[in-house]
Amino acid sequence: MKVLGLIALVMSVCSFAGCLSPAVDLFSHFRIQYAVCLAIVTVIFMVARRAKLAAAFAVGTAINCAVIAALWVPPAKLLPVPKSTELSILDMNLYYGNVQYDRVSAEIAKYNPDVIVLEELSDKMLSQITGALVNYPYRAYTLRPDAWGIGVFSKYKLENVHQNLANLPASFAMSAEVLICTRSLTLIGVHTIPQLSLLAVDLDKKLVQRLTAFNSLHTSDAIMIGDFNATPWSQFFRELISTGKFIDSEQGFGLQPSWPVGILPLSLPIDHCVYTPDCRVLSRKIGDVVGSDHLPVFLRLSVPQ
Repeated sequence: MKVLGLIALVMSVCSFAGCLSPAVDLFSHFRIQYAVCLAIVTVIFMVARRAKLAAAFAVGTAINCAVIAALWVPPAKLLPVPKSTELSILDMNLYYGNVQYDRVSAEIAKYNPDVIVLEELSDKMLSQITGALVNYPYRAYTLRPDAWGIGVFSKYKLENVHQNLANLPASFAMSAEVLICTRSLTLIGVHTIPQLSLLAVDLDKKLVQRLTAFNSLHTSDAIMIGDFNATPWSQFFRELISTGKFIDSEQGFGLQPSWPVGILPLSLPIDHCVYTPDCRVLSRKIGDVVGSDHLPVFLRLSVPQ
């Protein structure tokens, strides 16, 4: 137990040093697991009356719990929006090999969102859920047989669609202007490549840079949603938020793990929605199992008119 606790403690320390290298940043994703492991070890050494070890592991537990608990703290310095419209969005990474089409259709019917963003969208999947999308006349999508298909389906008119906004061979981002009432909202559907190689890290860095630059050039409010393949504690995600352009929708609603489905002890929050400061998140929840290794994310937002 001592060895297990020390390993978790060392990994916890490494999790704060993601800026040193992509390999070190991988430790940042397992904040929940560190907290649980260290809490168990702390109790064991308290019962064994080994005060010094128990205290050391208790500090590690407290630090990890504090970082996780910060997700329940609402965003600071949000000014009231004088006039706004509610917009609901359902995001699903479908998994390109998914054949549980009825579950996907049922999830869409359950929430009846204004906008749907789908990652890993295949031609087969789209043909099988056509009935569930009958109320979404405005569409933009790229279908692929691998994991990089992506689509936006909307009850509101879509304009200025960019099929591959960042112009990258992977880590895709599709953008569209959603016309709501008298103004437009920039919606960006994202599916990043997992940062398991230097190439992947480079692609995701370029994605952050290009998305930030894109947002700086647009005066409209923006919402970015999808499979980020990164937790809120990773260097990649922190760089995106630290630009000041976006706020994490999980902030104020607490921890909402979305992957992998069915392996609760290893569950991580890697499906996200970030938004510009003029918007507000009214509610955020994780959806039901739809045959994918990801759980859907459903949000209700207040967007300025």
